[in-house]
Order: sequence, then C-alpha cells, then structure tokens
Amino acid sequence: MALSSEKKTDKENNPHKRLEPLKKLMDYGVVKIDHFENIYRIDPKLEGAPNFRQCYGFHIYGSGQPTVSALTKIIDALVYGKKEKSDEEEKSSKNKETEHNKSSRKVKKILWINMRSEPVIYVKNYSYAPRDPKNLSENIHFPSDLSIPEITWLQMELTEIIRRRTSANSNQFEYHQDTYALLPQDRKDQVHQVHIDKVEDDIMSLQEMYDRVSRSKDNVITLRRLTVNDERAPEPKSIDELVGMIKGVGFDTAIIFNCQMGKGRTTEGMIMACLIKKRMQHLIQDYQSRSAQNNSLWPDDVPTISTEEANDSKKYMNVQQTISNKTTTGTTTTKTTATATVTTTTTTTTTTATVSISSMTTMNSVTMRNGDFTIIRNLVKILTQTYHLNGQALKKELDDIIDRCQHLQNLRDCIYFTKLWFDFESKSETHSNSSGTAHETKRSAYWKKLSLNFLERYFVLICFNAYLHLQTAFDSNKQELFLKSTYSQWFQSCHDIIKCLGTYSDGPLSRFNWD
Repeated sequence: MALSSEKKTDKENNPHKRLEPLKKLMDYGVVKIDHFENIYRIDPKLEGAPNFRQCYGFHIYGSGQPTVSALTKIIDALVYGKKEKSDEEEKSSKNKETEHNKSSRKVKKILWINMRSEPVIYVKNYSYAPRDPKNLSENIHFPSDLSIPEITWLQMELTEIIRRRTSANSNQFEYHQDTYALLPQDRKDQVHQVHIDKVEDDIMSLQEMYDRVSRSKDNVITLRRLTVNDERAPEPKSIDELVGMIKGVGFDTAIIFNCQMGKGRTTEGMIMACLIKKRMQHLIQDYQSRSAQNNSLWPDDVPTISTEEANDSKKYMNVQQTISNKTTTGTTTTKTTATATVTTTTTTTTTTATVSISSMTTMNSVTMRNGDFTIIRNLVKILTQTYHLNGQALKKELDDIIDRCQHLQNLRDCIYFTKLWFDFESKSETHSNSSGTAHETKRSAYWKKLSLNFLERYFVLICFNAYLHLQTAFDSNKQELFLKSTYSQWFQSCHDIIKCLGTYSDGPLSRFNWD
C-alpha cells in the first residue's frame, strides 16, 4: 500500500537551511557603507557613481555601487540625454518627452549587471553590505555556488535585520566605514549613526531600490545579478550566465556593470561583454565614427594608463626610496634582473621614473607587462596547435579590449605590479626586526596570492575568447549569438587546457613565480 505522503528531504523542509549560518553571521554582524574615502579615481566624476566610465567603441559601462540619486542621473544621461539640472531648471522643463524624441534615442534601455557576491541593502541614498565584526576590513566571502534566489533571500533577511535593529535603537541606524589603504589590514574602521524617519521605506534591499527607480523611469532599466568573487577568475557557470544575459541584447541597450568600487569585477565584466559584442558583430568597424556617437553619452577615450598603476606606482617608488635610504652597507645583496620604466600621469603632471625590481626571474618588465608568462605562452601554443586557432591573435584581441577598459585597472599589467609590491614587502621583511617579521611575511604572501588570482583571471579570459570563436556564431534572423555549447561544457572537455593551468595547490599555477 502506497504511503499517503513521502518523507520530505531537509531541503524541502527548509530550502534555506545551508544559509542559516550566513544569516546568523549577518544577525550579529554589522553593515559597512560601500563608499569609502578615495573611492573616486577617475575623471569626469559622476557624484554618487564612483568611477563611472564607458569603454571606447562600445555602449558598455562600469561603475561602483551607485547611490539612488546617481542611478537616476545615469538613466537621465544615457536614455533621455539630460544633463544634471538645478531645482529651478527642473521645474521649468517639465515638458513630457515626445514620441519622436523616444524613437531618436541612442540608448533606449539599460541592462544593469551587479557583479557582487554579497547581499546589498540601501538606507536612504547609500548602499551597505554586511561585515564580520571579527574581520571588518574585508567583505564576507559568501560561497561561490550561491544561486541568485539564495542571494536574494539573504538580501531580504539582511534588510529585515537592519530594520528591526534600527527600530529597536530609536530609529538610529548604525553603520561602519573604511579608511582607504592598499592592504586590508591597514584600513581603519569608523562607526557612524544617522536618524531614519521611515524605517520601512528608507531601508530597502538592492532589488527593491532598483524596482522603485525603474518604475519612476518608464521601466527602462533592468537589474540582473551575476555573483563573482572579488579579484578572482569567474566560475564557468558565471560565464554561462553572462553570455545568456548578453547574447540577445540589442545595440540600443546600454550594458552597465558594477561591483563595490567598480574596479576588478566590474572591469572583468566589461571585458567579457566587449568580447561578446565584438563576436556578435555589433561593433561598427569605423571606430572613429562610433566614438563620436558614444562621446555624446559619456567620455570614452582609451585611457593611456590605469589610475591604479599611476597611483600605486608613485607610492611604490616613494617607499622603495625610503627602504633604500634605510639600507646599510654589509647587508645581503639581492639579485636584480629587471628594470621597469613607470610613467604616472595626473591632470597636471607626467612623471617618468626607473624602478629596480628585486627578483630572481629572468623575464624583463616588458615581457611581464605583455602577459607573456610561460603559462600563457603554453596556452597560446595549445590553442594554435590543437584547436587550430590563431592563439596569438586571440590574445592580442583580448589585450586590445583590456587596454580599452584600463581606466582603473589593467587586468594584464596587474600581474606584473603584484611582483613589484611582493618584492618591496620581501625587502621590508629582510630589514624588519623580529617583532614585525610575522606581520610582514603575511603582507608579502598577500601579493603572491593576488598574483595567482590575476594570472588565473587572465588565462580564463583568453580561454573565453577562444570559446567565442570556436563555439558561437551570429544568428542574423534572431539578431543574437547562437551557442553550439555552453562555456562550461566546452571548458570541461578541454583537458589539455585545464592541465596547462593547474590549480593553486598543484600544477603550473601553484609553481608560478612571475616566470
């Protein structure tokens, strides 16, 4: 006789059971405002949208997490062609948009892709994310396999937690804020409070905020979520999701990526979107003509140097000089086999300086900055000989897109720049006293780990470009990309490529030493 009811699984009884520890962490944790000092790095500056920029030749943009008011400004600028106005100007120009104006828009819709893996809430105008009280200087690392519904659930739970906490505190909302420093352990925490008038209305989830703004703007903006861990290569499933989001997006739709600061994850998303768009043949071949069109929306000149390189190189040169001045005779000599010429550019001055790199690598700085490491050369060789592609051309095509998107960070050059900082911290360890050695060793290890992250990311981006050339075609009838297979399916079948990279604990990646 059949049972009237089947025994339910744990997942059916509580579909969010595995999220309970994360909810508990958020419950006793704090929230930190996304905007920190020195978050704005590039010009022109759009207040409230840190590092908002456009990639040359594409309707593809990047930004830090925007404020509510900045999101409205971006929609007005890209879709309606409006410039920021004073209250008086706004009152005197309330004429409704004509059908002719709507049809002549260069951008009719916006696809906004949030690249953050952590829950995000808004309190009034600003965004906040949860932090562990035991590690306030870094984002909580949420599992990479969290689904979008799970992130959405955590986000709503965080919203309710902060609503209850604020109500219980006489409507005083408490939040934390970072000071800026290159290394997380050097950042200082500050605590603030602000009064909230309407807790239910003023405290909202990321999705609730976008829904409100979209309804007020003719629903021209759509929010999508793509969870990518900071400063890491995207997972194959995340690449599949991104291709699915973009493959049918028309030329009249602007694609905007964001993470907290608009730096690593955002730049990564912009690069992949550009490669997809280029493969879809949506890029007009006459770049000058296209650039003129895009300039009317937002300046999109190709940056000659990333702001990260300009700022961090200047700091590096200063600290190198300090260490050099403190070095006494009779110390152990470190082999120097490379010299880098670093050009830093600001709005007023251009400075060129030569920096010695303490290293046992036989590669020169030009080779490293070109990304011609052994692992990459081997990948190019495999793509050429085994997959019958022009591996060097694929790398060159990617490098061109990387250079177009290097406003904040050049995703190829940064592998080399971790070497500079690793060498500096290693030199500091040599001259540190016994009480500071452990701390300094941790600092150099940070840069070594980061170099592996950046190399893996560069490797994956080359693989992604190879996938686009091998496994996709443009469907002119549907005006979208036709996929012969997903990136996940293709990559998992490429055992020679997977072996070429290895892992953090085994294979070529684990042995990488800037060679």
